Amino acid sequence: MLAICTVISLIVFIIQMKGFTYHRLPFYSLLFPLGFLLLHNFTKLKPLALFIPLIFISSYAFSPPSPSYATHSTYKNSELLSYINEQCTTPCAYFMTHENMDITSQIAFYSGHDYATRFPAFWFAPMIEDKTDKLRFTNYIAEDLERHNPSLLLIHENTDFIKPYLLSKYKKIDTLTLDRAYFYSGTKYDFEYLLTWDVYKKYE
Repeated sequence: MLAICTVISLIVFIIQMKGFTYHRLPFYSLLFPLGFLLLHNFTKLKPLALFIPLIFISSYAFSPPSPSYATHSTYKNSELLSYINEQCTTPCAYFMTHENMDITSQIAFYSGHDYATRFPAFWFAPMIEDKTDKLRFTNYIAEDLERHNPSLLLIHENTDFIKPYLLSKYKKIDTLTLDRAYFYSGTKYDFEYLLTWDVYKKYE
């Protein structure tokens, strides 16, 4: 049963197909106990003992660890974090939309600022086509903005549907463009992919 669970735990890594090594952590957390069990019962479980190392080696072959992966300093020294620190008032509360949480969550953590929304990512935004759904999510975001009162907003192009709400309270001051590859060094996403945000600040 432990062997079956070990193999099943690789499903997350396989489904994501992003090559991120942390997706293999469930696999490793089961693999090592299984390894001790196999050594203890090697003669009885010899075929299985040969199969598990093969899976282990295959997973590394697909996505070997890279010394160029993003680290703590990658986020602390990023242009995005520097921009937020420069533009945001103190104490800082800011709102940012992006297609996934691999950037927004880390920037929020390392900045120490108030990330002014319940949504860690807006991957679903491009799929919102119904006017009722757009209004519903705009209301959710409006509730977050009222609660956190952010002075700085970074609106990614895939969440343009919330802009009409912003016009009465925020003014556009800038457009920020960054290369996503900076945060994905050493992964299969290490290629130029420009991210653009319209930047808004609250009317004083």
